Amino acid sequence: MRLIDDEGFPSGMMLSANVRAWRLDKIEAWLDSRPTERKETPDPWPESRRKAAEEKRAARQRADANAPATVSQ
Repeated sequence: MRLIDDEGFPSGMMLSANVRAWRLDKIEAWLDSRPTERKETPDPWPESRRKAAEEKRAARQRADANAPATVSQ
């Protein structure tokens, strides 16, 4: 229903109270009118975030290396 309301999808015809049908030529025409390229998705790990994560990892490794060794008995 969202496609019919917002995207111009053919409304089809009601065959009964709960059954809706569409003509194949109407569906194909709608598909042909749609954009063929996908939208560009943003990089989930931009360079600034990647650099901050690497610095945090390096700091953690330095802290682990400088921590006194514990002896278990």
